[in-house]
Amino acid sequence: MPMAVGTSLLVIAINSTSALLSRMGHGVYLDWVLIGVFTLAAIVGSLLGGRLATRVRPQRLTAAFTMLLVAVGLHSRTQLPAAGMTAAPRLPDPIRASRDRPCQHAACVSACSPLSPVAP
Repeated sequence: MPMAVGTSLLVIAINSTSALLSRMGHGVYLDWVLIGVFTLAAIVGSLLGGRLATRVRPQRLTAAFTMLLVAVGLHSRTQLPAAGMTAAPRLPDPIRASRDRPCQHAACVSACSPLSPVAP
C-alpha cells in the first residue's frame, strides 16, 4: 500500500508540474504567496499527520475523516444559492472541443487554456 500511495503522489506531482509549466507565459496569473502558504501548510500537515497516525487507532482516524467529510459537505451545501439549489455552472464538454474557436467561458480556466480551447 505505501508503494501505491507514493506512486500516486509522484504521478500527481508530475501532472501538476506539467500543467503549471504549460500555462506559464500564457497570461495566467498565479498568486505565489497563496501557493506558498498552501505548500507550507501541506508540508507541515503531512509531517504532523504522519506522527499522529502512528499514535491514533485507525478506527479513530477513519471516524475523524468521516466527520470532516460530512462537515465539508454540509458547509458546501450551505454555500449553494437558495433559489433552485443548483451547483456551479456547467463547463463546456471537452469532448466537443474545437481548435478554431477560443474558449469563451471565464469559469473554465482550469479546463481550458490557450493550448486547448474549448467551444462554448
